[in-house]
Amino acid sequence: PSSSSSLTTTVRICHINICSLRNKVNDVATLLYDHHIHVLSINETWLDGTFNSSLLHVPGYDIYRRDRDLHGGGVCIYAHRILKSQLLNTHTSTESLFISCRLPANAQFRKITIGTVYRPPSSLVSFWEDFANEFDRTSAADDNIVLLE
Repeated sequence: PSSSSSLTTTVRICHINICSLRNKVNDVATLLYDHHIHVLSINETWLDGTFNSSLLHVPGYDIYRRDRDLHGGGVCIYAHRILKSQLLNTHTSTESLFISCRLPANAQFRKITIGTVYRPPSSLVSFWEDFANEFDRTSAADDNIVLLE
């Protein structure tokens, strides 16, 4: 969607595992624009706090990220600015993100929560309990939830 695109009743949501976002931002931008994606969830970004978000910028989109390190993991969400999104969870023990998106009045839902989660292969069984608790805290705020893994 272009920055001037109008959202009617359809929200396009996509999820990918990218195995390092660092050198693929142009590919992500192409995917977003060519397929008119409003929300893109990405797992295995392989980013850490030293990588500046400005290097991940795609015009017309906000980016939310939860980093781990350069050797795997990490999640992010690109959300088109027409959705007026905001980050919901900031303190979590899991590699997950939830955003709230406000939709135009003519959309089927006025508000939707979109989340992404990455479970590392080496994670403990307790990962799912931790995530379930986090999901319960987040989902209490909204009945319209899309979860991507």
